[in-house]
Amino acid sequence: MLTTPAGYVLASDGVEVDAVRFEALLGDARSSVGSDPAGAAEAAREALSLWRGPALADFRYETFAQDEIRRLEELRMLATETRLESDLAQGLHRELIPELEQLRAEYPLREGLSALLMVALYRAGRQADALRAYGELREGLVEELGIEPSTRLQDLELRILEQDADLLLGDGETRTTERSDVANPFKGLRRFREDEAADFHGRDALVGRVTDLLGETRLAALVGASGSGKSSVAMAGVVPAMRATHRVMELVPGEQPLDELELSLLRAAPDAPASVVDVLRTDADGLRRAIRLLPDDQRVLLVIDQLEELWTMASAGERAGFLDRVLAAVADERTPIEVLVTLRADFLGEAIAHPTLAALLDAGSVLVQPLAPDEIEEAITVPAARVGVTVDPALIAAVVGDIAEHPQALPLMQYALTEAFDRRESDHLTHADYARVGGLAAALGKRADGVFAGLDENRQVAAREVLLRLVVPGQGTGDSRRRAHLDELVALGDDVDEVVSVFGAARLLTFDADPHGAATVEITHEALLTEWSQLAQWINEARDELVTSRRLSDLAAEWEREGRADGLLLQGGRLDRYRTFAADSTLTLSRPEQELLAASTDAETRDRRSARRRRVGVLTALTSIAVLAVVAAVAAFANGQRIEEAAQASLARAIAASALDVLD
Repeated sequence: MLTTPAGYVLASDGVEVDAVRFEALLGDARSSVGSDPAGAAEAAREALSLWRGPALADFRYETFAQDEIRRLEELRMLATETRLESDLAQGLHRELIPELEQLRAEYPLREGLSALLMVALYRAGRQADALRAYGELREGLVEELGIEPSTRLQDLELRILEQDADLLLGDGETRTTERSDVANPFKGLRRFREDEAADFHGRDALVGRVTDLLGETRLAALVGASGSGKSSVAMAGVVPAMRATHRVMELVPGEQPLDELELSLLRAAPDAPASVVDVLRTDADGLRRAIRLLPDDQRVLLVIDQLEELWTMASAGERAGFLDRVLAAVADERTPIEVLVTLRADFLGEAIAHPTLAALLDAGSVLVQPLAPDEIEEAITVPAARVGVTVDPALIAAVVGDIAEHPQALPLMQYALTEAFDRRESDHLTHADYARVGGLAAALGKRADGVFAGLDENRQVAAREVLLRLVVPGQGTGDSRRRAHLDELVALGDDVDEVVSVFGAARLLTFDADPHGAATVEITHEALLTEWSQLAQWINEARDELVTSRRLSDLAAEWEREGRADGLLLQGGRLDRYRTFAADSTLTLSRPEQELLAASTDAETRDRRSARRRRVGVLTALTSIAVLAVVAAVAAFANGQRIEEAAQASLARAIAASALDVLD
């Protein structure tokens, strides 16, 4: 930067100035459109990637800058048209149609865009739509400017009317519509697993921070909003980084966290002595003592994913027993263990209500922030490149923009990319592929709507029942998904199997097994609860019913666990409330819930009969006592009369004797 009498001057060879470099790249692209459309498209994309917002944004209202702003913006549109023209020459007409239609809506009088759209539609076999596009352009030009389209556009219309074969791809033009049969590197809504670490990118800095923290403290927590990628960071980032030095125990708490803890220990240490399970179950020191029984000195990394399930799914007793064992092991410096938990931020209040856990979270929490633009690019392009697929920079730019507007962005990004990858027409993943599935905002809802619409009426009813069964309504927190046994769902009706299968095939449900081997089902990610409007509506309409249903489900589960103990049957007003709920609810009760109500009603009936028998017995006894009392009273009365008569006779005799004495 030099100071001159006229002002400041930027001394540069031009290569370092984005505007100069942009024009040079655009020149390269324009000169090679006919001979090397792939190279032209690449040069145009690189030129467009230099743009960040409007031209000369800092001077957009300065008079002196207006001419240069208009010139640069025109060159920007020319670069866009050059890229589109080059892609069209490579046979990407179907992929380009959504983007061209959007651009033409923004620039309805720009003939170059209309020409490209007409050719793309014609090549896609949509001759009528191509002619309609011309008619809309002509109408706009006549109405707004009073002119006809250019001769070039009129000639193009005529060639389409005549079905000119030369408009189709010629022998010298290239096609990139071949699609390799390769594995989809994106994961839909589910978390990344440890064996998928090669596809997990963009989180190196966060993974490094967590592994460093676990070298300094014994418990670290990844805390973030639902959809921030906590689980994937733990499983595909931290676990592979520490696998060489640690035995890894991993679990999701569920309804039986102690069982899950036991199973994770056995998976991590199959060589452990048989007594290790009994030791774990003994008392609060069980985990500490069990780890110290392991056959070597290798440290243990315990990963507890979705810690919030201790509050959404587990009973208070299970939660207390689990936390007591984990925290006792963490507190003992001699126990070779580090613990990594993932926790939804809206459950932090519940977690810190436990004083010991609160202190550990205060010292060891890491906030999971959204991905930066360069991290998003890495997360998309690197896994795609591993399977030989390139990614359109315009797609990446669209994802970066969309992510800023969605709180549960990462699972939505993965789902949209998964769907786009499956539906791509070539080994170049384009913005058109992304737009076709609905992008970040609509891909998930669009897919769920399609799956639901494909069901008949009975199965749509069953789908509502199944999905609501897999939701835990939030009370002061966001709604959560629930893991249910497949048997519980199947018992709801004959159509459930088909519903579960169809939603599973669409990656909207996932399947696993509980610690005892029973099949389980859950919604793949909480994003479905908010991003699919139909499910969100069902949840809001049935929210009060879901709360009551969840309480009844918990009571039935406890009754089952305790061997259907009579002491856990429902009684009195509580039984009346749940019977009324069962009669009025739009939700179908599960078999254990129905059996709990039936058993409670039977017990109530037996109690009432016993009470009636007791009342009859008491009344009979009281009646007998009353009869005896009456008899006794009558007898007493009769006896009293005799005594009184005798007394009166005696008195009479005494009086008579006295009278005789007087007479004497």
